[in-house]
Amino acid sequence: YRRQRQMCIRDRVYGVEREKLVVVYNGLKDEAIKLSEEERLEKRFALGFRETDKIILFVGRLDRIKGVQYLIEAFRRVIRKNPNSRLVIVGDGDYDKYLKQCAGIWSYVVFTGKVEKEVLYTFYQIADVGVLPSFHEQCSYVAIEMMMYGIPLIGTDSTGLKEMLGDNQKYMMKIFEEANNVSLSVENLAHTLVQLLTESFPRKAGKNGRL
Repeated sequence: YRRQRQMCIRDRVYGVEREKLVVVYNGLKDEAIKLSEEERLEKRFALGFRETDKIILFVGRLDRIKGVQYLIEAFRRVIRKNPNSRLVIVGDGDYDKYLKQCAGIWSYVVFTGKVEKEVLYTFYQIADVGVLPSFHEQCSYVAIEMMMYGIPLIGTDSTGLKEMLGDNQKYMMKIFEEANNVSLSVENLAHTLVQLLTESFPRKAGKNGRL
């Protein structure tokens, strides 16, 4: 019955029979360049970071739907346990709002604005953890790029990201919905960030994402 009903809906809405449908998954050409530790350090130094810095990378629009406000609040907790952490936010949007939110931790947060692909890929090469705390994604090319570079990725159980994280779903933040409001647990996000910044976790999580 269920299958017949789905077929009826498909025929009514799209007018296409199931046998004629093919799924073509999004993808990117694998352009990841693996660096030696010396080369990675050189790129870090060139961008003004130290060897001991732990770089948390966000790439995307500075907008509430991307969960930036929750990331900044979680990062406040992260630096209490790991003061060598640095949050790099790549993208444009509502700078004024998020710069104000960073009051007191400005020296720990870097806003780059929109950057060229070559510069973006350099950030992928030096990042320790990637985070996309989005409330909505379809097929995130940023997520694909981060996994391509083997960056341990924290996402959410939003549409799109949930499927893309695959075996790394233990690093997936739950979205809470109440009435017309959606939110994330700042405490859980901070805990997961700290966990991934420890020496034993990132390599395996990044390898799984790459695979």
